[in-house]
Amino acid sequence: MVSHTNPDWRNKENTDKGFVEAGSLHYIMTEKGYKGGLVSRVRNKISGKRYVISTAQEIGMDYWTTAVFPTMLFGLLPRLTKAIFSIVRNNKDDAHKVHWMVKDIVQDSVESEWFEKIPNPQPEEGWSLDAVEKLRKHGVEP
Repeated sequence: MVSHTNPDWRNKENTDKGFVEAGSLHYIMTEKGYKGGLVSRVRNKISGKRYVISTAQEIGMDYWTTAVFPTMLFGLLPRLTKAIFSIVRNNKDDAHKVHWMVKDIVQDSVESEWFEKIPNPQPEEGWSLDAVEKLRKHGVEP
């Protein structure tokens, strides 16, 4: 683990490195993900519970999903089958904005208030063609 004393360590521009917050075990993992995606490991400041926030383009699809997962094994691994919620966006820039917004909510808010604060799970411009097809495949009419 790396100790970092720069007061600007939480700047989103510094996301290519992992840091340990001075004087604590609070670890911020690399937030640069695979092919433009993002992964953040965070601890809720109120409950102390750990979560993983993942933003990625769905494989072979034209939309991006941000999902929040509880963790297991001391916060090291996400429970990928137990997503708490997910939010869809049709492009990378919007998905990244949602990721940072969700990260702040998960870190700073009581879990019972998350659903009041998160952005709309549906993109403002409507579902993409691939998302519509996937929803229909699962019996949901968009």
